[in-house]
Amino acid sequence: MERRRSLKPVESDRRPTVLLVDDDRELRSIIARALDARGWHVVTAGDGLSALQILEAFYVDAVVSDLHIPGPTGEKLLESARRFSPKCRLILLSGWVTRAARERAEAVGAAIFEKPIELEDLIQELNGGRQEA
Repeated sequence: MERRRSLKPVESDRRPTVLLVDDDRELRSIIARALDARGWHVVTAGDGLSALQILEAFYVDAVVSDLHIPGPTGEKLLESARRFSPKCRLILLSGWVTRAARERAEAVGAAIFEKPIELEDLIQELNGGRQEA
C-alpha cells in the first residue's frame, strides 16, 4: 500500500491541513483565507472528484465540504475521508440542513453547519470545540 504524503509545503510547517470543498469559488476563497489566517494550511477543491483525488494521495487533518457539490456529494466525500483518515475532523456545510442530512452527517462522525456559516463557529469546530486564546 502506497503511503500518502503530507500536503504541507515544507516539513517544518506544523500547521494542520484542511481540505475545503465547495463549488462556490467566492465562498471557498473567503473561508480559505479565514482558515489560513487562523493557522490552518488550506487545500481547496471545487468538486467531489478532485477532492477524492486529493484524499487518496495526501493526508489531511480535517475536511470541510459542502453537501451539494458536483461529483460525489459532500456526504459521500466525508465517508471516503473517514476511511482514508479515521481521526480526521469532518464538517459538512449546507444551505438547508434537514433532519436526514444531520443524521447522515452524525453517522460518519461529522459536524454539520447551515450556510451562511459563522466563520468563528467553523474555526471552533475545527479546533476540536476549543475556544482560541
